[in-house]
Amino acid sequence: MKRASVLFGGKLVVGAVLLLFVYHHLSLDDVALELRRLRFLPLVAFTAILFANTFLSALKWKWLLEADGIKLSIRTLFGSCLIGTFFNLFLPSTVGGDTYRIASIGRGRIVKSTAAVLADRLSGLIALATICTIFAATHHHVVGHRAIVIIPSLLLIAQLVLSTVLLWPAKGPGLLLRLGFGRILPRFSSFMDRLFLSFQSYRQRPSLLLKILVISFLFQILFVAAIYCLSRALALSIPLSSFMVFVPIVEIFESIPISIYGLGLRDAGYVFFFKQIKLPNAEASALAVSVLYVVMTAGYAALGGLLLANRLLKGGGLQNLARSQTPGVVSSAIAPTQDAAGRNPRGTED
Repeated sequence: MKRASVLFGGKLVVGAVLLLFVYHHLSLDDVALELRRLRFLPLVAFTAILFANTFLSALKWKWLLEADGIKLSIRTLFGSCLIGTFFNLFLPSTVGGDTYRIASIGRGRIVKSTAAVLADRLSGLIALATICTIFAATHHHVVGHRAIVIIPSLLLIAQLVLSTVLLWPAKGPGLLLRLGFGRILPRFSSFMDRLFLSFQSYRQRPSLLLKILVISFLFQILFVAAIYCLSRALALSIPLSSFMVFVPIVEIFESIPISIYGLGLRDAGYVFFFKQIKLPNAEASALAVSVLYVVMTAGYAALGGLLLANRLLKGGGLQNLARSQTPGVVSSAIAPTQDAAGRNPRGTED
């Protein structure tokens, strides 16, 4: 716990330093002026998109679990996704809530749950990197630097390689060995064997993979639309096509686990791109958008906190974490020392 606290504190410091670096010349009066122009209806649209995307995540998760023999209601999975957003507020990067999602499926199903969440994330990253690569390559004036196009392109290649490894297990281990993971594979052989079986069940259903990808692209487009709604709430005159370029890139950077909830990373991205499109008062507008985003998503995530409290009172929720036989899953839901898959799978039974 001491090491976890140090890591958590370190990420808070990194976020604070980044914020000071990005906004050290900014006058708070300029930010207040931006916020005075706030309009209500775009914020309603932003909230509606958050609910829609949570539903899409739950739907993808449900389809993946059903392909692996686990049937749960969309209502239950929607609730777990909502609780996951609550954990995302406190754990590193924006995927910390996946730990809760994995463990919430229950004892004895950790591997299948991990596979479903991993497939969900992979499909989302493939959609994100594809959108980012296409729009960044076709809108150089917004990106500013051609080198930035390389980042999503490399991410897309990496996700496609990983997907190939997982979907074609006969080729996967050999590919991992060629990439230099020979020492790691034996430690997780049992876990990986069962993980490959889950992905094999997905591969045998091409229509499922197609539906998952379609939902993933829709999710990412809606997320871009959500950020666009925040800009309209502040009466910023930025075309939607520009958001299609920089929002996916910012989303990639803010997922780097060096700060809490992407603080500082998100701000640096918005300031950079707002300057690229020569937006007046770029720093003030970026901070206003960032503040709105944090406040609105925190309010939305608070619903997940209330649902978590309700599950705890009824004997669910984190009790499933305590019952899971995977060492480290409980601690990773509390402290940011484990990854989203709750590694160390030796004690699991699937």
